[in-house]
Amino acid sequence: MAEISMQKSSLRIEWIDVCKGLGIFLVVIGHTSIAQISQTVYNWIYSFHMPMFYMLSGMMLNDSKYSDFRSYIKRRLKTLIIPFFCLNTLVWLIVKGLNISHIQTDFTELLTGCLAMYFIRALFVSELWYFFINKLASNWVLKLFIIFLLIVLSDYFRGVPSEYIGLTRNEAIGVILPSMPLFYYAVGHVIRNMALNLNTHEIKYWLVSSVMIVLIIISCLLQPVSYGYFHILPAFCGIIILGLLSILLSRLSVTLLNSTVCFIGRNTLIIVAFHQIIYNSMKILTKYLSLSTVQDATLRLLLLALTLYFLIRSFNKYAPWLVGR
Repeated sequence: MAEISMQKSSLRIEWIDVCKGLGIFLVVIGHTSIAQISQTVYNWIYSFHMPMFYMLSGMMLNDSKYSDFRSYIKRRLKTLIIPFFCLNTLVWLIVKGLNISHIQTDFTELLTGCLAMYFIRALFVSELWYFFINKLASNWVLKLFIIFLLIVLSDYFRGVPSEYIGLTRNEAIGVILPSMPLFYYAVGHVIRNMALNLNTHEIKYWLVSSVMIVLIIISCLLQPVSYGYFHILPAFCGIIILGLLSILLSRLSVTLLNSTVCFIGRNTLIIVAFHQIIYNSMKILTKYLSLSTVQDATLRLLLLALTLYFLIRSFNKYAPWLVGR
């Protein structure tokens, strides 16, 4: 029984790591020249790739481990806050040093997040808000209602002239107010038990494939429309598609593929921090070659993958504290 339980636990973690790996791959693709190649694919990726990471983060929150705020913040200092400030400062300095023409930075990004590092800041802000809301409201319906109401009110205050709320600039508190990442994080935590106790062996391949096809069609149909807060519709479609694909891959006996995707999924912080800098810097090399848009993007992606692999191995071996380990 213990062995079976361990196998189930391992499988649960594996499909989530696969999902994170596929998700970060889409993040990288979305930050390349994909928009010039296919606007439809670009729009689809951007409809859900970041919401998915917030939801997965909420899914992995084990609130029973944190009896009080002190124990919670102590843990997050090691795993999120210190890595964010260290890596974000490094990214900011590199961007300034390289002076990449189309990437604009200022000093505020040392706090708010430079390039894709804004995601880590938004994640931490969402976690803080959720920690207190989760303590106040035990009913999940009430919890989501409070969160959605806070998001709407926050968006309202972001648009109110600063003199009405006693601020010099609205943007000064905009980064610490609740926003949609909090909603996705909360949904992830609400479905945590169902997702982590999912018996993937009982899921039929034909059923998963059919659902994926239907959701892909729906997701493509939803792309041209702007839904405001109801952007969650295409977002959830994309998240479910990638989740189902991850479950399928975790069940297949393709060791190399699974281990590669899981490796990517377990090292998302380094990839988030450096992929844009590396990809854009590679243009220094490829601009001297007569390449089409597709060829240029492909070559830079290959060079990016090799460079990131080296960075991941180096950080994990020599500076694990920089990546929250």
